[in-house]
Amino acid sequence: MKELEMVSDILELKFQHQQVELSALIAKEKLLRSSINQLTHQEREAQVAINSELQALGADVMWKAWLGRTRTKLNMDLSVVLAQKEVAMRGTRRAFGKLSVAQELALKTARRSAHDKRKSNLDRAMELSLLKRN
Repeated sequence: MKELEMVSDILELKFQHQQVELSALIAKEKLLRSSINQLTHQEREAQVAINSELQALGADVMWKAWLGRTRTKLNMDLSVVLAQKEVAMRGTRRAFGKLSVAQELALKTARRSAHDKRKSNLDRAMELSLLKRN
């Protein structure tokens, strides 16, 4: 029974590690999505603010080029994080499954052990009762 509890503890640590890893990736995803949304908001504001003077200097073209490069980089970073998140989610589900099985086995073993102990005590009590009668 002690071995099952130790295995269960180890699997719980593995599950917690997977959860931490997944949480970090979710935080990265949230940050990248926020950056993309902020970029979109800046783009909308810039479309209103661009005047003919900036257009004459070519600043609007440089701005749009920077905007395109930045958006592409953020989207590529987001796609990498989403792929990593999918792998981490798979690992977290697997770790949770193993933990659930180990905990269930430990619980069944403990119940079986308690039942066997009660049965043994009852058998001993019955034997003592029979010995006292004789």
